Amino acid sequence: EHQRLMEKYHQGCNFFISQAIYNPQATIDKLTRYAIECEKNGLKPQRIILTFSPCGSEKTLQFIDWLGVSVPEATSLRILHAKKPLYESIRICHNSLVQILDAVLPYNLPLGINIESLTNRKEEIDGSILLYKLLRSTMDNYLVKQVLNNLNSG
Repeated sequence: EHQRLMEKYHQGCNFFISQAIYNPQATIDKLTRYAIECEKNGLKPQRIILTFSPCGSEKTLQFIDWLGVSVPEATSLRILHAKKPLYESIRICHNSLVQILDAVLPYNLPLGINIESLTNRKEEIDGSILLYKLLRSTMDNYLVKQVLNNLNSG
């Protein structure tokens, strides 16, 4: 997957947008390989926009699967068997972002976030707004930590 990013990079793409993320390890692997490949070739990494989509029902989860998004079985079960599936999916998305940031911040990749509501259900649209606010503040806090670490190490 990172090789496709490199091909697109050489074709002139100056940013990339991920599919909805429900498998943070796959994203970490791709971003790590991409960062290392850029460094090895003396290239400045292009911005990667990480997409997250809240899921509040079995129907939405089926649609996510139909889109080809990798959702581990345990993650699906956590969402479907939660008292409030939408809020469980928001918690999962937040934890995924934290895992990704913890793993890839040392590579200084320019990251962004994108939140997509996959349905027209009011609850999921409202959940998308909440998810955006949560992930944006999380990313901002991590970026501040990165700046402070760079200042302290320099």
